[in-house]
Amino acid sequence: MWMLLTIALVGLNLLDYQLTMALVRAGGIEIEANPLARLIYNDLGVGGMLLLKLAAVAVTMRVIEVLKSQRRAAALGLLVGAGGFMTAIVVYNSWLVYWVL
Repeated sequence: MWMLLTIALVGLNLLDYQLTMALVRAGGIEIEANPLARLIYNDLGVGGMLLLKLAAVAVTMRVIEVLKSQRRAAALGLLVGAGGFMTAIVVYNSWLVYWVL
């Protein structure tokens, strides 16, 4: 179950990246609500945005892995919560892509 949830979380983050890039290409970086992501995009472009997304996933997964060794139920809750949060973001971005593009 852990592996499936981890794969789902990584997949949702990559889907979020693709949807965000579609929105940025259609409406410019001003569409991005995250000021750090805007700054990275302006300085490093699309590759920088991908690195930011991968770094965020890596940090989240590391926190979950450390927590898992001490409080397994809390780690599972964090993994499920992160997956739910990313699902909401992907649904919202999908809605934006549908209406903006």
